Amino acid sequence: MKKYEELYITKSGAFSQVKSEQDYASFYGVIDEKAGGIDVYVHEKIVQEFCCFLAWEKSTMNHHITDIEHEDYDGWQSLGWDTHIFDNMVDSCAMNKCPLYEAQDITLYGVVVAKSVNPKQTERYESLLREWAETYLK
Repeated sequence: MKKYEELYITKSGAFSQVKSEQDYASFYGVIDEKAGGIDVYVHEKIVQEFCCFLAWEKSTMNHHITDIEHEDYDGWQSLGWDTHIFDNMVDSCAMNKCPLYEAQDITLYGVVVAKSVNPKQTERYESLLREWAETYLK
C-alpha cells in the first residue's frame, strides 16, 4: 500500500451526496499543471481525494519527489496536479468563458461525478476517475 493511499480513499457516503448535489456550483476544477489549465470539473465531495490520487499515482512531473518531506515538494502542483477548492465550475467558467451547457458529463455507477469542458480529454479523465473509484472508493 502506498504511503498516501489513505488520503484518497473516499467514504461510501460521499457517493450518495454526489448523486443528490448535481448543480454546477458543486463541481471544482482539476488543474493539469503540465498541460496547463482545467479540462475537467470533479464533484466537491470527491475532488480532493481524486486530485491526491492523481498527484501521487499519476504524477506528470518531478518523479523524483516521493514524499512530502522532499525539499522540492510544494504541494500537489509540484507533482503536476492541483485543484482550487474555492473556485467552483460556475465561477471558473465565467472567468474563462467556457459555456456550462457544453460540458460533457462523466458518469460512474450511474452518478455524474465530473464534467469535462474539453471533449478531447473526456475519455482520459473518465478512465482516471474509473481507476480511482474502482480502487479506492470504499
